[in-house]
Formats: sequence, C-alpha cells, structure tokens
Amino acid sequence: MPYHKPNHKSSSSSPFIHTFIHTPSTHPNTHLSTRPSTHLSTRSSTRSSTSLSFSLSPPTTTSTYWITRFIYLKYLLFIHSVSFLISIRQSKGLLSPSVGILNRREQGDEEGRKKFAPFRSDVGVAFSHWLGFLTSLFYLLSPSSTPSFLTILTILFCYNTISSTGLLFYNFGWESLLFECTFLSLFLVPFGGGGIWGREATGRIVVGAGRWLSFRLMIGSGLIKLRAGDRKWKNFRAMDYFYQSQPIPNPLSKLMHSLPKPWHTLEVLVNHVVELVLPFFFILPFRELRIFSTVAHVVFQLVLILTGNLSFLNWLTITPLLFGFDDAFWSSVLGLGGLTAKASIAQYSLSCVGGGGRIGSIVRSITGAGGTFRGIIHLVMGVGLARLSVPVVRNLLDKNQLMNGSFDKYGLVSTYGAFGVVTEGRSELVIKASNEETGPWEEYSFKVKPGDVNRRPRWCSPYHHRLDWCMWMAGLGGEGKAGWVKELLRGLVEGRGEVMELLGEQSLEVKALYENGGGPKFIKVDEYMYEFDYGEDMGSSVSGWERGKVWRRKFVRKWTPKQGVYARDDLMGGGKG
Repeated sequence: MPYHKPNHKSSSSSPFIHTFIHTPSTHPNTHLSTRPSTHLSTRSSTRSSTSLSFSLSPPTTTSTYWITRFIYLKYLLFIHSVSFLISIRQSKGLLSPSVGILNRREQGDEEGRKKFAPFRSDVGVAFSHWLGFLTSLFYLLSPSSTPSFLTILTILFCYNTISSTGLLFYNFGWESLLFECTFLSLFLVPFGGGGIWGREATGRIVVGAGRWLSFRLMIGSGLIKLRAGDRKWKNFRAMDYFYQSQPIPNPLSKLMHSLPKPWHTLEVLVNHVVELVLPFFFILPFRELRIFSTVAHVVFQLVLILTGNLSFLNWLTITPLLFGFDDAFWSSVLGLGGLTAKASIAQYSLSCVGGGGRIGSIVRSITGAGGTFRGIIHLVMGVGLARLSVPVVRNLLDKNQLMNGSFDKYGLVSTYGAFGVVTEGRSELVIKASNEETGPWEEYSFKVKPGDVNRRPRWCSPYHHRLDWCMWMAGLGGEGKAGWVKELLRGLVEGRGEVMELLGEQSLEVKALYENGGGPKFIKVDEYMYEFDYGEDMGSSVSGWERGKVWRRKFVRKWTPKQGVYARDDLMGGGKG
C-alpha cells in the first residue's frame, strides 16, 4: 500500500470527522489562516497577545498525532466499556464474599487484602464497576468531548480496584496491558475538558512510549515461544495443534485446524517474522517501515480475532499499535487532507505559545508537547519509564524469560508473552452431578467451553467468559493447582444463583436436580480428551471414543475427587473459603 502526503489543496474530508471533530481552525483560543505566510494570534486574559509568523510549504503531518490521539482514546474507551461490562455481569458469582466462588476479602496475601479494602464489599465493587462502565461509555459515545485527566484517572482507579481484588479470575496478562495503555492515556488528555482535538499537541515522548510498549509486547511474545521449551515452535509444528487446543475455539477453528500441514508451517513462519523481526521497526526512525510493520501487526491481530476467542487480548493489542500511525497516514487512508493540514498548523502554533521563556522553548522542542508544564511532565514520565524498563530489557535478554509480569510495584512497565507452549491434545474438565452415588450422571454445560460433542463453538470475543477460561487452565495445571474448583462445586450443590448464572443453559435433567429448591446430592469432575471430529473412519481406535458432529472425546481419568464422589453434605459442611 503506498503512503503519501495528502493533497492539502483539497477541502474534502470525512463526513464523520466533520461531524465529530472540532477542527483547530475553530479552536476558541486560536485564529488560523492557511495562506503561505500565516500569522497566528493567541489571546489570554492573563497575558498579552503574542503574534508569530511561520511559513508552510505545505505543512507536514508526518510528525503530528491529533487524529491518532482521537482514535486511540476512543478505541481504549471501547475496550474499557467491554471490560467493565464483563465485571458487572460476572464479578459477583466469581468473587462475592457472600455468594461467590472465591471470597475477595479472604483470599490473596495480606498486602493484597489491604489494598482497596473499602471496595472489596459487593456494594463497593458494584460502585467501581458501574462508575467505570458509565464513564467509559459516555466518553466513547460523546461526539465532541475528550476525556480529561481526571476522567482517565477515575477509569484507571475503578479498573485497578477490580483487577487488584480479582484473584485468579483476573490473573491474565491483558489486565496489565490494559492498565499500561490507560496509564499512557493520562499524558494524552487535557487537564481540563476539551474538544476532540484537546488543547495541546500530542507529545512525542508519549508516542515513543506507546511504540516501546508495542515493541515489548510483540517481541516478548515471540521470544517466549523460542524459550519456553516447546519444540513445536522451533520445528514449525505448533499451528498443527493450536486451533484445536486453544482456550476457547470459535466457529472457524475446526476449519482452520483441518488445513494442510504446509499451511500451518507457513503460519508459524509468519508468526515468527511478525513477532521477532517487524517489532524493531516500531523503535527505529524509518517511517515507511514503521507503518508497514504496524499495518502487518494490525492485520495479524485481526486474523487472530477471526480464528479464536482470546477474550479482548487481540483487540487490546491493537491499542498501542495505533501509535505507529501518524496524521499523514490517516489522512491518506481516510481522505482527511485539508483537515490534517489545519491540525499540523495548530500543533505547531500551540506548541509555540506555551510560555516559559528559553527553558520552556527547549522543553517543548524536546518533548513536542504543547506547553512548558506538560512538557516537563512528559520529560519526567519518559525518564521514569526508561528507568523502569531496565529490568524488563534484562528479562527479554534472559534465556529464563518471565512471560507475564512486572518488576515495579505499580505495574507501569510490564513484560509480556503468550502461548509459549501449545499442547497437542485438548484436556477438558466435565462436571457431573446425580442424586444417586452410582448415577446416572448429568453433565453441566458452560457458556462457551467445549462440553457436548454436538455443540458448535460460538463467537464471543471480545467478551471474556472468565470461568470457562479458568476451567481450561485448571485442566492444564492439574487439580493440585486448582483448589478453587472445589469451591465451584460447593456453589453448584448449594444452587447459588450467582454461580449458576456463570454457566450455560442446563439440560432438563440437570434442572431436575434442583427441583423443590434443592440441589444434587453427589458431584464429581472427570477429565476427557477432546478432538475435532471430521467423520473419518477411526478403525479399531474408535473404541472408547464418544463421537459427535463437532467433537469426539475419550475418558481419561477421575479428576476430583480421586476416589469416589463428593457428597453435598460434606461440601456444604466445609464452609466457604
């Protein structure tokens, strides 16, 4: 795709932008003229007017990020709206002190229990959920408002209270990524309110921090695949199994899994190029290569969205990638020509009237921020992030690389990675209940995780069914690392409505176990091996396999308890942990 500077002689631009963006030419404090010799007047009630002159031939937009900032903030607000909605619908059943699977007040280390203590109650958590959701949704849908510093701080606080008290149900790498993306947005927004353009330029230090985040995210994912000990990434066989064994398959997963081996080999090769080679263009000073790399990464994430149900991970990964695009790119792609010309004039002009004398001029020239005070803040932020990045870089260079984690107290700079190991088989935990110790046993159905061999996979991304994901991980880690499953079983035999709502629609046989306000008398968890079933003749190996339209499965072992079954009276007498 060719990338070229827009024709600034054209006055045409996107109707959406005309409707929803206040162009700099209508900025309340700025008067602009786009003649070859342009005079800028800025008036303030607290200082005398200043007149500046500069030439444009034509104004460049390859170093401006007005439109990038607009898209970044709107997209981040969309992700936050989804994440808060997920918490609103699931948090009580997962973590309520009274009815949840785990008790957010009692679980975790002592320091963790002290954090955000007032927000560990059901009322406090619900307040954080709804405040964060409504704030995110309002500014997402608001056509002409940029969230302020206080707004982003509120969203950040609400999300942190949830993730910090979410225990294992929020122990995913994208929680840290969302926090880091939101932290960066604090330096993009005005301290007060503002139109879509804001009131000050987008500083180049913030843009650089976003690109540095993209680099760490992608290079970490690539390196962990070579270091985690799974030879399938080195011998190009990983994608032979990924679509079948990924956390939550989607409707295209079965088709993708059936593609020939040379195709899967090519997929691994492309993955290595995207994650190990192209990320370097994020941090090198070559604009065309950076844009090519950014486009390739966005397309890569879109393919992952189409072929998997990886929560909002891939949607969120696109967020820092947006810093790879400048206004000239958006102008070329979206046809915003004349608008970005005005934006670049405004960026130059606003960064020239920040005051502060000679020191202010130096600060603004270094940071590109539209104001001395903001420039100083950006400098401090940049130095701080550079310092916090030192252990992260060491980790990336270490052969014993940590996949997801942070080396600073607040998680401002984290290390990332994904799918360092791809399992060849798909292990699924199947929960069964009965009113008789010897059966017959009825199976519980989950929202999206495989169960019934005839049920087709669903699309749910970017929504995240946290319980389904944790059940998949429990099957990988063994019962010794999943004591919480017993708490889930306790919630099921007690018939807690908030826990039952986390599961899918149950069969009539399961519903019959809860007639008259009761619950099943006995419950257990079995482990099965699942494979996609393509209807082929399995010969003598068909023995022991249950076959369906989508899956076939085979009993592996009794997962918990090892012997016998759990009786309801024993589980209910164990208390709630």
